[in-house]
Amino acid sequence: MKKILLRGIFFISFLIIGIIIYLSTIGYQTSQFNNLIYERIKLLNNNLSLEIKKIKIKLNIRDFTLYLSTKDPNIIFNQVSIPIAELKSFIDLKSLIKKNILITKVSININDVNYNDIEKILKISKPSNFKRIALNHFEKGKITGNYELIFDEKFKITNFLAEGYVKNFHAKVNKNIKLENASFLYFIEKNNLDLKNFKGILNNLLISEGNLNLSSSDEIEISSNFKSSIKLNLKDIKKILPKNENYLDDKLTDLFITSNLSNEIKLKIDKTRQISDYSFSGIGNVSKTKITLKDPIESKLIKKKIEFIDIDKSKIKIKFNKEKFSTNFDGNYSIDEKNYNVLKFKNILANGINNISLELDFDETLFLDLINYNSSDRTQNVKANIVQKGNKLLFKQINYLNNDDFINVYNLELDETGKIRKLEKIEVNTKLEKKTNNAFTIEIKKNIQIKGKKFDATKLLSIINKNNEKSIFDRLSKNINITLDEIDTGFKDQNTIQKFNLIGKIKNGKFEKLSSKGEFSENKFLDISLKKNEENTLKIFEIYSDIPDPFIKDYDFFRGVIGGKLTFMSSFDKKSSTNQMIIEKFKIKDAPGFLKLLSLADLKGLADAAKGNGVSFDELQINFTKQKDKIELNELYAIGPSVSILMEGYIDNKSGLISFKGNMIPAKTLNTIISKIPVVGEIIIPKDIGEGLFGISFKIKGLPGKVKTTVNPIKTITPRFIQKAIKKK
Repeated sequence: MKKILLRGIFFISFLIIGIIIYLSTIGYQTSQFNNLIYERIKLLNNNLSLEIKKIKIKLNIRDFTLYLSTKDPNIIFNQVSIPIAELKSFIDLKSLIKKNILITKVSININDVNYNDIEKILKISKPSNFKRIALNHFEKGKITGNYELIFDEKFKITNFLAEGYVKNFHAKVNKNIKLENASFLYFIEKNNLDLKNFKGILNNLLISEGNLNLSSSDEIEISSNFKSSIKLNLKDIKKILPKNENYLDDKLTDLFITSNLSNEIKLKIDKTRQISDYSFSGIGNVSKTKITLKDPIESKLIKKKIEFIDIDKSKIKIKFNKEKFSTNFDGNYSIDEKNYNVLKFKNILANGINNISLELDFDETLFLDLINYNSSDRTQNVKANIVQKGNKLLFKQINYLNNDDFINVYNLELDETGKIRKLEKIEVNTKLEKKTNNAFTIEIKKNIQIKGKKFDATKLLSIINKNNEKSIFDRLSKNINITLDEIDTGFKDQNTIQKFNLIGKIKNGKFEKLSSKGEFSENKFLDISLKKNEENTLKIFEIYSDIPDPFIKDYDFFRGVIGGKLTFMSSFDKKSSTNQMIIEKFKIKDAPGFLKLLSLADLKGLADAAKGNGVSFDELQINFTKQKDKIELNELYAIGPSVSILMEGYIDNKSGLISFKGNMIPAKTLNTIISKIPVVGEIIIPKDIGEGLFGISFKIKGLPGKVKTTVNPIKTITPRFIQKAIKKK
């Protein structure tokens, strides 16, 4: 009996084990559970219907659950077929015993489903953010995945799990920005989404090794890291920019960028769906970038026009968040595609203040006419620390270095129009032909203090004479003191002004008053003064110089004037000036215009003298008025032992047209006329003198480069000429 009982127990156990093994491995096909699955599907949504043939039953010993699976079920939602490869339902075994069947989980498997099929379902689904985004932006792709729905005892979904991959995914952000050929793995668990191994092309931005995590509770948090390879031209970049933004067209003719970056993005979205926090960091290399400018940059500081900028083999770091933006660039640049120089740039933008650090090398010749400085073509270095706030710039420090030459600027502040608001200090030390030509400092505190050993003013007057009404110093109003041991005027002989001192007052960038003195070599002096006329708004400017050259050398009219003493007086306001210049005891030598006039007048002896030792004059007096568009030469009178000249005319500042006319009389003829005139009575020309040839009349007229000079003999002289001669006698 025992044996029979044992055999029965053994048989039953073996049968149970066999059934368990069979159900766990092979499973059992049946249609008895079809109605159960139909009912549960209807509980999820009345619009769902299901058609299945047979169900395979399998046992999961680990979870003590029975799961039912069916291949290629026909699930229809609102008359749209849902493409599913396999459907599994998991039943708690305990619920079978209680005869209250409980489905704890449903697993859905899809394989290479086209987005077009999913789009059909989305169109008839309830409104949601995902539906809106998908229908407006997704275009095509294929999706494979496994989705699990976890249910409670009342068949309510308590959790959702998904994993799979998407390939050949295409989407558009807007008309110009498109994502193409993207692929990625995805993992979803209720409030959490993970994308892994993201690859794709966003316009010409190649994305690889991308990962993204999205978690949602009270706030939505998104974090992502990916690598990007950029190849963009001007046309690609313009597609990304908002409509009507054409500033790149105004500035550039072409732009090409290639770079590789490792990027990290973090984003937080609050309950109101507003971005509450964000951050981005990108680190990588700029392998090649070329910027071609529509209008080349031209500067008086360098000869070469900058038509393009090349950037090569450079490193870049970009970081920004809600409160701060920073960049760090370390690389090489070129403006000729041959020679590359170092360029370093850092900035931190926070609270509306941008702190910038810049360092660059360059090998172009630098021209600073104000101090007569020309650098060599060797590598020079510039460093600058800049603070930008709105349209205002503060250059905390600018350092220029070229071997031993240096220029340092401290705390230079510019307003929104580029004018100087503040300048603390400038240090200058430069060489010309291996000799120091500038060594001075400028300090601006309560007063302006300029002091030093040397200042090269060779080109200073030509800069002043350009009459540029716009000035970056318009906001500067202070007293000024200048003390310089030596000023170089640019002449080989007697070329320096020594012991130069100036005191004055500057208002709105212009001298209000000044008084200065200096000494030339050989005990020759210089006096300059500026004062206001108390009776009106005019200013009176006066120069007395024992050496005229520094003040007349930049005027073609005075080319060939040698020696003499200069007295200049000017009464002026903002609109015009009335001026008188007197030069005493001077010679004219090798002056092209004067030589031409003598030759045309057939005054060969004087022409020869002008080529040799020069033609001497006792005095030259020029009276002229100057307005914005015109210089009116009221009278020019020069008298000398050999010849005398009286001239008038004008210069048109806009066109450059000059028009002069006058008389030139040899001194011998003029002296004869004067000797025949009575001391008292009307000044007339005696008949015996008037019958002869006295000299010439001349006209000089034309545009620059096309000036013509004509002469005619004269037999009469104007009383004004004789009056001038008698006065000088």
